[in-house]
Amino acid sequence: AISWSLEQNADADIAASIGRFAFKDNAGLAGKLFYELGNAYKVGDVITSNSSVTGRILHTVDWDLSKTPTITAAKLEEMKAYTQKLLAEADKMDLQTPDSTLVVMEFKHAADMVIHGCDLGIARLAAAENKTANIPQETKKLLAADLRRIIANHKRVWLSRNREGGLS
Repeated sequence: AISWSLEQNADADIAASIGRFAFKDNAGLAGKLFYELGNAYKVGDVITSNSSVTGRILHTVDWDLSKTPTITAAKLEEMKAYTQKLLAEADKMDLQTPDSTLVVMEFKHAADMVIHGCDLGIARLAAAENKTANIPQETKKLLAADLRRIIANHKRVWLSRNREGGLS
């Protein structure tokens, strides 16, 4: 309804509406958390074209970080801390929907991917030529272990709503 009458609804609280109508959250927190997680890319003013910085880091193995000078380890640390703060609030949501447990899992999974993207970006920025191949072995092992955990969780979350064929 908001999009049908934008002028009259310009001041509508989108996060509160999402929490109330989509998630039926008695705690009044879900809409805010999802909305803020969706805006995590804005933290530290690291904006990329047509994607989030962490999404780009995760999907493009050797994306040339030097071509986006606003990306710094400090800004990625800020984004990571922001996302961790949201993640710490996730279990306080009081959703009244049949899929409430899954919705919380999906939120945590999305936050985990943002955090991992920050960690990978920080490691790449510290590596020679910002290349994944130049990340120190010990750091690579830690990142790989975290990524294996995220992939296993992705499979669980995916299969809760979708067919297995979509994973391949």
